Amino acid sequence: MALSLKICGNHSKSDVDISLRSKADYMGFVFAESKRKVTIEDVKNWLEHKRPSQKIVALFVNEKIETIKDTIKALPIDIVQCHGNESKDYITRLKNEIKLPIWKVIHANKEAVDYMASFAGLVDGYIVDCKSKNQWGGTGTSFDWSTIPLYLNEAKKQSQPLLIAGGINPDNVEGLLHYSIDGIDLSSGVEIEGKKSMALIEQLVERMNKHENNLSR
Repeated sequence: MALSLKICGNHSKSDVDISLRSKADYMGFVFAESKRKVTIEDVKNWLEHKRPSQKIVALFVNEKIETIKDTIKALPIDIVQCHGNESKDYITRLKNEIKLPIWKVIHANKEAVDYMASFAGLVDGYIVDCKSKNQWGGTGTSFDWSTIPLYLNEAKKQSQPLLIAGGINPDNVEGLLHYSIDGIDLSSGVEIEGKKSMALIEQLVERMNKHENNLSR
């Protein structure tokens, strides 16, 4: 499977236009408290008359299920990303209420793999990210990548894809790609002064392609 790329935290028309023109597989929007938070009306306006080739991922943090359902009804969402400390019971209820794939974010810590294991059979993919005291993600900070094999092993047990987020940028991505992950998810790593940069995205994609070409030789 080809390495996938998710550009998250799109929060302006400029961001969306750049993501639309990029080689990203997924375009993410944050519907939780964040400096990149968007509204339904924002996204409607930015995507007006455009149906992205990318799949649209809506990010929520411990959100009311009714709010998620309202967002799905209003926008062309393809995937729901649960980025908080949602429980197995919550995800079970959500799965019964919506017909879209659910991705669960796992925040890297000592209990994370056990937490991940609790969602077996319930979710359709995982993103491992770094959480700070005040932010659920989007911190621009990496976790200890040497622990990635632990998450990979659990994801393979569940036959689900694993993406890595947190502090990734064109300068360090090659070190990350030595792990057999399924994709990368980044926001600030392809931004200049808080805005998505096509030059940085293209640089990132070039290095991802170089890695995949080396593997195929």
